[in-house]
Amino acid sequence: MLRKIYASTDYGVHSLIKVVATLRRKEFDVVGVNMNCFDEDRADICITLREKEKLNAEYAKYQLEKIIDIQNITIDGGEN
Repeated sequence: MLRKIYASTDYGVHSLIKVVATLRRKEFDVVGVNMNCFDEDRADICITLREKEKLNAEYAKYQLEKIIDIQNITIDGGEN
């Protein structure tokens, strides 16, 4: 099932790279990443994951909460 995780950051592209690197290092199946910048630093990030048994969206959210630059992490409902 595909799930979307939304987050915001105050550090733009630098935070996006941290997020993607963290999820890939933990072997999540990242299907897509989208970032909307509002100014030089502030941005919203949307990550689309294909969930596996133990590598689900809730665990990904837990991993992202450890990154200091990332705030307001939410999970969208799933789609097949």
